[in-house]
Amino acid sequence: MKKLFLLFVSVSFCIHYSWAIAIDELAKNEGNELISIRKQTLQLSPEEIKQKTTSDLLEECLNYPYIIDVFFYNDIQEGFDSLVAEFNGFEVLQSRKDFAECILAKMEKFPKEVSNINSSDSISKGLFSFKNIVIEMLLSKSITLFEGMEQFKRLKQCVDTCLTLKVAHPEIFGSISTKSAQHIKNKLAKEMGSKSTNHNAVTIYTPNGSVVPDTYQITGDDNTLSPSELAALANFLYTNYEGAELLGGVTNRYNCHGYAWHVSEGGNNVWIGYNSSTAENIYWTDGSYIEVPEPLATKVSYDESTANHSAVRLNSTWYKSKWGEGPLVKHHPNACPYNTSMPKKYYKKRSEIFGFTTLYDSSSFSLSNCTGNATVQWSVSGYYSNFITIENDTSNTNMCHVSIINTQNFPGGNITLTANIMYNDTIIESVSKVIHAVGIFGDMVPCGYETYYVNPRPDNTTVEWSVSGSNIVSSTDTVPSGFLFPEPDTYVIVNRNHRNIYGTLTATVKSGGNVVAVLERIIDTTGGLSGTWYQEATASDTVNATPKPFYRNAHLEIIPNRRVYLESELFEGASITYQSNGFHITGKTNSNGIISFVPNLPIFANSGSVTINGTYPNSCQKFSINFFTLNTDPIPLDPLNPLQVNTSGSTFEFSLGEDAFEKIGTTNETKWRLTIQDNAGNRIFDSALSNGSKHVNTLRWKKGLYIATAQIEGKNYSVKFCITQ
Repeated sequence: MKKLFLLFVSVSFCIHYSWAIAIDELAKNEGNELISIRKQTLQLSPEEIKQKTTSDLLEECLNYPYIIDVFFYNDIQEGFDSLVAEFNGFEVLQSRKDFAECILAKMEKFPKEVSNINSSDSISKGLFSFKNIVIEMLLSKSITLFEGMEQFKRLKQCVDTCLTLKVAHPEIFGSISTKSAQHIKNKLAKEMGSKSTNHNAVTIYTPNGSVVPDTYQITGDDNTLSPSELAALANFLYTNYEGAELLGGVTNRYNCHGYAWHVSEGGNNVWIGYNSSTAENIYWTDGSYIEVPEPLATKVSYDESTANHSAVRLNSTWYKSKWGEGPLVKHHPNACPYNTSMPKKYYKKRSEIFGFTTLYDSSSFSLSNCTGNATVQWSVSGYYSNFITIENDTSNTNMCHVSIINTQNFPGGNITLTANIMYNDTIIESVSKVIHAVGIFGDMVPCGYETYYVNPRPDNTTVEWSVSGSNIVSSTDTVPSGFLFPEPDTYVIVNRNHRNIYGTLTATVKSGGNVVAVLERIIDTTGGLSGTWYQEATASDTVNATPKPFYRNAHLEIIPNRRVYLESELFEGASITYQSNGFHITGKTNSNGIISFVPNLPIFANSGSVTINGTYPNSCQKFSINFFTLNTDPIPLDPLNPLQVNTSGSTFEFSLGEDAFEKIGTTNETKWRLTIQDNAGNRIFDSALSNGSKHVNTLRWKKGLYIATAQIEGKNYSVKFCITQ
């Protein structure tokens, strides 16, 4: 190995090499070069090893730049084993025949070296203390090699003197150093400075309430460092780990997993994974944390099999982690004493939407654990959710806060507020919250009585009603005997004799005499019940239409066999007639308010229109609905869709045509799957098939529109069909 000379403050027993300069230049020239690669450049060649005496080899090991790594593991024994594995000089040193005598001779120089180092700077003192601990560790390994009573007497005298001097110089030697000397004195050869045997099992929980296994609270004497040792440690970290910063002294009270997942979140000092390497996994296996891209993470898990280390992510440049029984360190992602060559996993705490569960007029909601590197897309869903307006908090660039407005005329009910956390146009996490949105629900019928009530009405509240407008007859009129009120405090409006009604109904909700909310509902039948929809006859998408009054839903579907399927509560109890322009139709309706009719369009869709006229009993009100086909150019059916539907009574046959497999480019022995969903998206039939057809009895199925899908070799082919009888 090429040697350079470096002039700096001398430590009496050290031979000074240029590793500090070499590593500094490597950091400058190669940027984020892995520490493990740097350590490879420090290995001794066979020729260098052969030329060195045992004494020289000992000094070479003590001047290994990463010797302080011994303190960055679960215990010093584990750290020493790692040190021996990463620098080949230690293994050769322990194999030399005169190893025990060399170590003993080095220990006998300790009093003179303490006297010399006492006048040096703090960093040199601390480095001297750390190197002495490694010497004592080597001595512990060599005890079985000692021969004769004379060597044991010399050893005992060295250890007694060493312990006395360490206690006398607390400015140089901390408790971790005196422990090693006491360990030798007590001849505890198997484990030095290990985790204290005074440990008590404790119960801690993940954010989702799961018990974290194999977790202990460490008691007894803690590890401490002297001021000199702290100074040396800080200098070592900064110099050899790319500017790493010492944040806290050494302690055996918690480890890396304990700090990253519990202590850093405000928990007490614990050691997670005292006897195992997977105890911390519960934090993500129970859903408390989710795996995310690195820029969104707050926690980092290094590879379990090669590093078994956890860290807190400050940003993409700096992490913070506890290094075994050693210090708390701020460091670069790959600048740590553990194997960083394997991929890491990144986690953030699962988000949650906070805000009131009951919504009257408006309310604000916020998203927990919302990182600035992501954006949030808010939405509401549920019946009548189109009456809910979302207002983003413009002061928050990533939209972690939002307000939703309960608009006028909202009929009330549960809605779902959803926050999609986005990164690079991908949904990383989706969080939802069910909200009880309060409104005035009304059942406007064309003839008769209209009932309104607060929906859902909060517990322990009362409702006061008022109404304004034209042609409104309130519930002060006589209500027929036997009239059923759907809810307490129901308000009734009389709607008879084809009356055009327009006005505002107001509900004042009170609790304990205090006004909780004021809700309004516009009542409007002045335009009759007319509506118009425009839809190309060849389209397959659903058209949602809204005639007056608005809460009377209508549903329009065009299905492949050219049957137009129209459903609305408006048709209940009404007599229907048709008028057409451009093509002949046949049609029918039923008591459930379903109309279906078949335009004369056997292959292609042409222009045309249909007007549906309805009259309610006693001629109290009429309505008219228009349907138009707009396309002027013929549009053929999809020639590649192999799925065919035929019906005989209540039995539907779903089959693949004779040339179906040829059309889609596969063999006729291919297995396929048939699934059927209703119009709400509920799957009601699912079967794997090996032949070309399947008969399905729909006798007990509800009337309405359904979607059949054939899944063939990863591709889907869908057909809509209607049950009308």
